Amino acid sequence: MSSTWSRTSSDTLARRRHTAAARWAGATAAGTAGTLDRAGTTPYAAKYHEGEVAALGEAMGAVISAGPREAIPLVREARDRWAHRSVSLSASPSPAWRAYYEGGRDALAAFLEAVREENHL
Repeated sequence: MSSTWSRTSSDTLARRRHTAAARWAGATAAGTAGTLDRAGTTPYAAKYHEGEVAALGEAMGAVISAGPREAIPLVREARDRWAHRSVSLSASPSPAWRAYYEGGRDALAAFLEAVREENHL
């Protein structure tokens, strides 16, 4: 996939991070950071959204540092790192960390898909 970075891409990345931050704040306020719910399960929505915010922030930092020419490859590298972390922790006893890395992986993958669609690739 050879796509280009545009002002729209920057806006989309910032908007997605803002939305993820709002979801994270909402999940934290709702007390879903790791407490047991009535069914006895542990919802990790806050950790998932925290991972989204962290990964999108990592991507924003990389883009700002490297510039638009290297933006797409850097975001792909970040997505691959987050995907690797989510898989390497799949046997981990910590569902919170799995949720965190899955959130980051999913956020970056969705962002790259949106950029691909913007570029009609």
